[in-house]
Amino acid sequence: MNPWLVAVPFAVLTIVWFAFWRGARRHAYVQSLPPAERRYEELADIERGLEAATQTLARTERRLKGWTLGSEEREQLQLERKMLQMSMRKLEEERAKRL
Repeated sequence: MNPWLVAVPFAVLTIVWFAFWRGARRHAYVQSLPPAERRYEELADIERGLEAATQTLARTERRLKGWTLGSEEREQLQLERKMLQMSMRKLEEERAKRL
């Protein structure tokens, strides 16, 4: 039996579990802060999310400008762009609530 058949799925599950664990620890940390510091940390998280979404949207827009895309890939990218724009609007609304 090939050891990669066991190692790769285990590694993927470990990485996913670690990401969830870190997210839960971060959430617990933020919730334990006094209100003023919590607001600051929440705003920082929102800003990081907006920055990442902006970069992803820019990459998606660049890929959409390519003329070698197939129709199926173009539709997928357009859907991804719409979802990113909705996510960014939601993040901006959350930021406005906290300001």
